[in-house]
Formats: sequence, structure tokens, C-alpha cells
Amino acid sequence: MRALLWFFRRERQQYFCKGAVMQRHGLRAARVKYLAWVSLVIIAATPGIALGQEKIPAPLNESQIASRVAASLKITHVPKALSTPLSAMGADHVGRYFPTIKIGCYNYAPACTFGNTRAKKTIVLLGDSHAAMWAPALIPAATAVGYKVVVLWFPNCPAADVTPFNLGRGALDLNCVSWHRRIFADIAQAHPTAVILSEATSFAQSDSSTMFSSPEWQSGVERTISAVSSKATKVVVMGDIPVFTESPSNCLARNPAAVQQCSTPLVNLDPKLRQLTSAEKAAALARGVKFVSPTSLLCASSCSPLVGNQVTYFDNNHVSASYAATVRSALWVQISRAMS
Repeated sequence: MRALLWFFRRERQQYFCKGAVMQRHGLRAARVKYLAWVSLVIIAATPGIALGQEKIPAPLNESQIASRVAASLKITHVPKALSTPLSAMGADHVGRYFPTIKIGCYNYAPACTFGNTRAKKTIVLLGDSHAAMWAPALIPAATAVGYKVVVLWFPNCPAADVTPFNLGRGALDLNCVSWHRRIFADIAQAHPTAVILSEATSFAQSDSSTMFSSPEWQSGVERTISAVSSKATKVVVMGDIPVFTESPSNCLARNPAAVQQCSTPLVNLDPKLRQLTSAEKAAALARGVKFVSPTSLLCASSCSPLVGNQVTYFDNNHVSASYAATVRSALWVQISRAMS
């Protein structure tokens, strides 16, 4: 228990210190129809099932999400009927629906495994807290269509095979290195259907004063892809997301009639808040795997803190669990395409 509490404190500290053309058109059309069917299955199968401490919200489809995101920059006032009150947004993290994984999943444990344990198809979600934040989307979406989902995440330890500097401890995180070695071996032995890599790239430091460079990060992601991929296992790299300068709920509380004062650009000019998306894309291309960007589910030309009546982030750099759950059908369509 002391170890778990230590990991939790460390993660919370980091939170606030800082992810052949198909033959003609017949097969392609069938594929599009299949993905549309998958989307409908997810919506029909998970209207509000109880998976953790609370009921997970019903998903919206791609068209609904696109419409809400497009309109998000026109929101001027905080709605009276927010899906989650501003005062409760700090608790709108993965533990809201999946309490067994809220402070880490360090191995193939029952508490970190979801769906039919006898399922022949398994998806592994691998990374740090920016992987965990997508669990409320991936778990219900994938299990609804017959996958078993294993969540493997270590606080402040990215999917990229690098040695990060831990800001909370003021030292290189050698525990992250050890975890990588062990979990890569476990994944290689398990032969899952797919591994989805997701990680925070803002605040990513190689020492106390130096940010990781794009070439360093690309090399790290490539090493991870090589370690976990095989003929039986496909890898999907899910890109990081834009970062707000502060928690949107705090900013909205101060600016209830000026919502866009709390928006953030797609690309932040602050070097500590920038994302290494180009490095992640380059690594995926170099290793012949697919790259998926969830940013379009969150942002238009910039990122509003509100989409519809939902606050999209629970702090300045993590998607809220309720919003992740809401976009699960749209995100699953992207992931399904990447895995096919």
C-alpha cells in the first residue's frame, strides 16, 4: 500500500508540474460499412453500463462529435447544466469509472484486465497517464466488439523507450527503465492482437533542465515499437494532445462569461508545453505502423475548454474520463482502421 501511495503522490505531483489499395471499391465500401457497424455496436452495447464507481456515459458518434467540436469555439458562457460541475472536475479521471487502475497498472493483473478473459483477441493499452486517460474510451469500445483489454501504465513513464527525468524526485527514473524491460518481455510473450502506445510528450525532460529532442523521442518510440510488435501483434501509435496553461475548470470558474479566454492553441509556443507529435509520427512511419491523432475529437482550429456541455480536460493536460467515454465510438473507428 505504501508503494501504491508513493506512486500516486508522484503522479499527482507530475500532473501539476506539468500525450495496395483494396481491390477496386467493393472491399473498401464493405470496410467502411463494417466500421460504421462497429460504431453502432458500441453505441448500442454501452448506453450507460456500470463499470466502476459510476455509470459510464453513453457515447456520441463521429458526426455528433465533429459537430460539437466545430461549434465549441462559439461557446461564450459556461452552460448551467454541465455534465460534470466545475467543482468536481478534479475527480473526473480514470478512477471515476475504473478505480482499480487509477494509480497504475504495472503488469498483467486481473485488476488491469477487462472484458471476456477467454477472448481470443487482446488489445494492450501501454504508456503513462496519457494512456490511462483513454481507458474510459478504449475499454468499453473494444470489449463491446469482443476484445479483451489489458491496461499497462506506469506514472511518468512514457511508452517511448527513454529514460525520463522525474521532476518530483529530481532524478532520472530508473524504475521506468526497469519497467520497460519487464513489460516489453511480457507483451512479447503474450502475443496480443494489438498494442496501442500513448504517452505525454509535454514536460518530457532528459535531465533537470533539458527537454527531449525530437530525434531522441523518435528513437525511443521506434525501440518500443520494435520490442512489442510481431507478426501476430500490430502496433498503433496514438499521438499526444494539446496542453492548457492551467486546468480549464479553474479558468472557467473565473471566466464564466468568457469561455474562450480559457482556450489553448493546437501548438503551444512554450517549449515545455509543446508536443513531440512529429517525432511520434516519424517513428510510426519508419517502423511501418499506423499513427492515430485524437486531437480532432477535442479541438477545432484551437482547443475550447468546453465541447457541448462537457469540460474536455480534468487538469491542464489530461482528457477528462467522462469526455473520453463520450468520444469512444469515434476514437474506436480510428483505431479499428489503424489495426485493419
